[in-house]
Amino acid sequence: AETPTTSPASETRPELVPVDAPAGTFLWARLKNPAVLTDSLLAATGLPLDWRGLLESRVPELVAVSDLNAPVELAIVVNPNPRRQPLGVLSWGVGSEAAVLQQLDQMNVQAEEGPGGVHSFAIAEATCVVGPSLGSTPSRVVCGKEAQAVDVLGAYALRGLPRQELSGAELHVEVAAAPLQQAYGQQVGSLKLLSSVLVRQVQIDN
Repeated sequence: AETPTTSPASETRPELVPVDAPAGTFLWARLKNPAVLTDSLLAATGLPLDWRGLLESRVPELVAVSDLNAPVELAIVVNPNPRRQPLGVLSWGVGSEAAVLQQLDQMNVQAEEGPGGVHSFAIAEATCVVGPSLGSTPSRVVCGKEAQAVDVLGAYALRGLPRQELSGAELHVEVAAAPLQQAYGQQVGSLKLLSSVLVRQVQIDN
């Protein structure tokens, strides 16, 4: 049998084990290809907006390491404390952990190494990790408003959700009612809880 060739970087990567969604996960969302969708929307509206140039001028560090053709994903799970809001994380693909860590170093943002080659850091009032991923990109960044959200959903966002079959749609959002009803009961009836959670998760990327 042929011996597969590996680069020095790939030789040091840990074996990646798929991770199931944590119990109580009730929302999954995937934007399949942010670049293609944005280009299509601008073409349809006729707006002469150079969104790539805008991003590069506003957040050059993010653009430098992010794969704008890879899926952006969101996962939300019920909070173990039903008196508190659900926990959610947003994740996106990057070329490598090393590229992100280099950018963080240039920004004077400290990153701490954890198990499995995953590094944690705090930026823009969010707690984040960057680590090796299963799926279409070798690595992903995962961010949440609370450290607890990243603790609960981080591994799944890196090695579970990217492999999960949702649909071929450019934007897919899926909600499971049962975990919501079990955890929050009557709060779910008006949908105010869910809408407030979605607003808070969108703010992570602002």
